[in-house]
Amino acid sequence: MAINFTGEKQKILKYLIIILIILVVVALFVFSKSFFVKELAAPSQRVFQPREISINFNVLKDPFLKELQVFEEISYPEEMEIGRENPFLLY
Repeated sequence: MAINFTGEKQKILKYLIIILIILVVVALFVFSKSFFVKELAAPSQRVFQPREISINFNVLKDPFLKELQVFEEISYPEEMEIGRENPFLLY
């Protein structure tokens, strides 16, 4: 009874070939990205130019705004308890 290693060697060889093909595909992908992709040139001028801000204060002199009234301050009774000591505790 002889031991036959050819079947096991063929399985190992198939796995190694598959791994080699995967490595070659990954290497081609990495190199194609580095060689064939063109880098964009940096712009020589400023891309963003801020606009000048001007505020029209004449709007505040409108008679409609002068007719507006300020709300009265709402005061709470001193006896009233607002909120809980620890709001994160369950009821």
